[in-house]
Amino acid sequence: MTRTKLLAVAKPILFNTEMVRAILDGRKTMTRRVIKVKAPYGQWQLEKCDHYRDQKYIDNLPEGVTASKGFLTYGPFGGYVPHKEPPYKIGDILYVRESWRSGWCEHFFYKADDETEKSTGYSIKLKWRPSIHMPKEAARIFLRVKNVRAERLQDITEEQAIKEGVLTVPERDKIIIHDYNGNGHRTGFALLWDSTIPKKNLDLYGWNANPWVWVYEFERISEDI
Repeated sequence: MTRTKLLAVAKPILFNTEMVRAILDGRKTMTRRVIKVKAPYGQWQLEKCDHYRDQKYIDNLPEGVTASKGFLTYGPFGGYVPHKEPPYKIGDILYVRESWRSGWCEHFFYKADDETEKSTGYSIKLKWRPSIHMPKEAARIFLRVKNVRAERLQDITEEQAIKEGVLTVPERDKIIIHDYNGNGHRTGFALLWDSTIPKKNLDLYGWNANPWVWVYEFERISEDI
């Protein structure tokens, strides 16, 4: 598939610089994203629900309730919230949005590469721009979604944390997060996760809140597939 065709179908996904490096190194093949649900009576977070169904394909539903994929959740005011499907499906092509900057002739530079102005031939300092503003034409990393499922954040295993591309926590930084005590990849993931959540939202989406998340497994693909 040519670059033009890839860009025509690719959906954007954001990663911070550390995780972009992990993808480039081949260490990261999995990512987790918070599931947010709007209930009929305004905003209502799925993780606050007392009754839930988390199967990818939901069976044995109450009479008159139907769903095919994703989530169907019993709301706080009675009744079922319409099922929530993942933003990315199996087979979807994604392009990575990362911190970047541009120079002459649409020449793009990426923070994950640790390049300096001098090494790239510029005499002026270029300003890094946030990943969310990266234009599609600057994309250089493409991923294909291989699997999607939903689970609680703290269900992540040590093996899965390795696939998330995180590093272990040094022994001197050993901490206790929720009921997990250790310095392995899982703790490293918990620390990384909380570092990406605004402080005002930690009670809803932080590690200790144990929110529902979409779990995406992916593979990196080239422009000549």
